[in-house]
Amino acid sequence: MTLTVYVSVEASCYRILKHETLIASILSIFQFGCISNFSMEAKRGQNAIQQLLAAEQEAQRIVNEARKAKLARLKQAKEEAEKEIAEFCAHIELEFQRKVEESYGIQMPL
Repeated sequence: MTLTVYVSVEASCYRILKHETLIASILSIFQFGCISNFSMEAKRGQNAIQQLLAAEQEAQRIVNEARKAKLARLKQAKEEAEKEIAEFCAHIELEFQRKVEESYGIQMPL
């Protein structure tokens, strides 16, 4: 039984050493190989974020310009419509006065 326990303890120590070696290997890979790649990826990620923010700001600027242009067009269209309405009302009023004059012979003041 002593031999079995010793072998069992030795096997456990071997497994622990094997895991520690594996962990050490993994850590060295991350420290020397992947860390530089990781930092490069992080820098690329930061650059990508900066590009996205810049694109978002550019899109917002374009949307704001389009809104301003739309408001300017609406204002111009409203002014033109009001002018046309005023001209139409003046024309209708003149027609009305002419018909009243023809019908009744009365000249109405403007």
